Amino acid sequence: MPRQRIPPGTLGPVAVVPIGYEASDEDQRQLTIPAPSSERGQAMPYPKGLRIGQPVKIETTDGMREFVPTRWRGLVRAVDIDGAIYFVRRWAGTKAAAIAATERAGHDKLKELARARAQTEAPDATTVTELLARWRVMMHDESNKLHESTRDDYETSIRAMLGEPLRPLRGGTARERSADQLTVRDAFSVVGAERPADVSASDLKAMLRAIADSNGRGTAIKVRSILAHVWDLAMENDDLGVQVNTVRALRGTESNPVIPNRTKRESSLDHRRAPTDDEYRDLMSALSRDPEAGPMLPGSGRRKSKHGAAGTGLANGKDIRDLVMMLFGTGARQGELLAVRWNDISFTECVVSISATLSYTPGEGVRRTPTKTKSGAREVYLVAPVVAMLCDRAELFGIDVNRLPATPVFGSPQAPRQFRDPSNLNRSIRTIFNRHGLTWGRSHIGRKYVVNHLIRERVPLTEIARVVGWGDVLTVSKYADTAGAVSADTRAALARSVVAG
Repeated sequence: MPRQRIPPGTLGPVAVVPIGYEASDEDQRQLTIPAPSSERGQAMPYPKGLRIGQPVKIETTDGMREFVPTRWRGLVRAVDIDGAIYFVRRWAGTKAAAIAATERAGHDKLKELARARAQTEAPDATTVTELLARWRVMMHDESNKLHESTRDDYETSIRAMLGEPLRPLRGGTARERSADQLTVRDAFSVVGAERPADVSASDLKAMLRAIADSNGRGTAIKVRSILAHVWDLAMENDDLGVQVNTVRALRGTESNPVIPNRTKRESSLDHRRAPTDDEYRDLMSALSRDPEAGPMLPGSGRRKSKHGAAGTGLANGKDIRDLVMMLFGTGARQGELLAVRWNDISFTECVVSISATLSYTPGEGVRRTPTKTKSGAREVYLVAPVVAMLCDRAELFGIDVNRLPATPVFGSPQAPRQFRDPSNLNRSIRTIFNRHGLTWGRSHIGRKYVVNHLIRERVPLTEIARVVGWGDVLTVSKYADTAGAVSADTRAALARSVVAG
């Protein structure tokens, strides 16, 4: 019977046979177990009860013989578009697994042939990794409109994607890579080795989901954003043959999104809750009694509290009490206050000029301009308690209020003239807040407190937005605490709005 004709660029049918040895063979030499034959010598199907490791008797042309199967072998013919035939073999423990593995290997062979042909025929074989390197240079160009903090975030993600060493900490000590960071590199390496035109949507989705599984949804979103820029760059090069930005065109469904929403960690934080006046007073009272919440005493060195006695050492202050007071007094973002310098404060006019924010670089904080949003640059009025605190702080650190320097107001506890490491600060705030029972909030509750206080004082939303540095007044509503009963004034207003029947 002639062979079935296989169309170019496709696979033929998978032929699968058992492999084993004859039971009487002491050397257990592997061979293809022959198919049973009829009295006329015609091949018959293998017994249905054939199992790996179990002897089976088969009637062959040489008589009845006993074999012991050890595995199944699949064979398929892969025909390239030029008619060339390639035989692909795979082995597995079951017949179905051998068929599936052989079919996958056959399709992989056709893809390999197509890639090799494309690289030979295409005038430009630039890979995604090479394009990423080009866009990385463009990202740092001064003409690029990306915010500096966004560039830093992208740079960290690109380093993870390329498997490059992380930036060193202070003192030049290297940081070790975690398993999660290696997963980002491994997931990207599959897509990075391809030409943009050869990368399919399914390949991109598989990569993003692998990164989301290991590093979280936020990291996957950053990687997708970076690759979207890379594909934009590829579309500008006609030789690459990219007609559509596949990354931006990725679409998912509600039940099967491109980047899945992973189960969030259980947390006691309440992002909608705003502290009351009593909770604020209790917090500041607790911080004033906690030596660890105060500044590190100048010249005292750094001595840790004894084991089990956290918060009792006079010399290892984390310096968050004054910062918390200013957060509650101004409604500013934590990064904005960390970037404030002494010469940004006017003690005569009782205002602070906010024009920058502090972003995180491994081991230290870096002052960035402008602020997080375009409307973030502003002057904020300082209430009397905050002014008094700043005067006391200036005296403690030897700052001349008549000649204010350009050093940070809330610098590093060990080196007040250096900008603070936001990561270490967040850790200190979490530890001290939890100690005093404020497990539901972090530094942002000061901003929520100011917004809700001004709402209760019936300050116009536009004025509230100016105070906290928002360009959209609708953002105010997101910070409004709607919990609690309706006030008497509101009930009265509702009563006045009802037309008597």
